[in-house]
Amino acid sequence: MPNPGSDIDPAIHHWFLGAGMVHGVRLRDGRAEWYRNRRVVGDDGSSPNTNVGGFAGTTWAMVEAGSPPVELGHELDSLGTNRFFGTLLNGFSAHPR
Repeated sequence: MPNPGSDIDPAIHHWFLGAGMVHGVRLRDGRAEWYRNRRVVGDDGSSPNTNVGGFAGTTWAMVEAGSPPVELGHELDSLGTNRFFGTLLNGFSAHPR
């Protein structure tokens, strides 16, 4: 979800704007081991802020606005953008099915 990184002017701010932040809870044996929240930061300066999805054993933060997804680690740390070995020229849907 978008989270402004600084003070905003409510008269002109749109709630779609802001750096991405992911939140997660690790569950094991019916108990929460941890809660984390981390800002999403791509190595190209992007900050996808719309959705998180899993693909082929990896976790990605995504946005509709054209920036590529950012891969996330197991502790929700930003590992960097990935253009899928040069096959992804722009972003893709942050609401995949």
